[in-house]
Amino acid sequence: MRSLECFHNFLALSQWGNMIYTSRQGWSRRGDSLVRAWFKKAMKMPDEACGGPFTPLDRFVMGLFRTINPNVGSLSQVQRMRHMLPSDLSAVRTLHLPASMSAQQWKNAVSFDPERYTTARTSADNNELRVRQSGLARCPFSKESFPVKDGRKWR
Repeated sequence: MRSLECFHNFLALSQWGNMIYTSRQGWSRRGDSLVRAWFKKAMKMPDEACGGPFTPLDRFVMGLFRTINPNVGSLSQVQRMRHMLPSDLSAVRTLHLPASMSAQQWKNAVSFDPERYTTARTSADNNELRVRQSGLARCPFSKESFPVKDGRKWR
């Protein structure tokens, strides 16, 4: 099992390296001027949320992660309840870039626009009425803190 974990960490490291390299290309002298301008803006006051839920640095990083994906996608196994379908249909593949650039999910889907996160709702904004309007039985995210394996409390 340890060798599988080491292999996973090796792949994750290469994906992060690719993400850092690609991100850096975006704000280099020859890169995208909008990304470069946003990087400068984010670094002027990286930790001031200015009334929104996210700081300029948070918004910049979320914008990068949405437009530059470190890997092509992910594969999730599905717990099969019935065996009516062939066994090769027991996984779900999610392609990251198409999901991140979907016009169904984002306005101006292909543009780099960290401002879109200025008024973004967070799970703290989901009261019972909003959850019911969304068609959910309850909010999927608990607001209470919970213990983590290393003893910390997650809030």
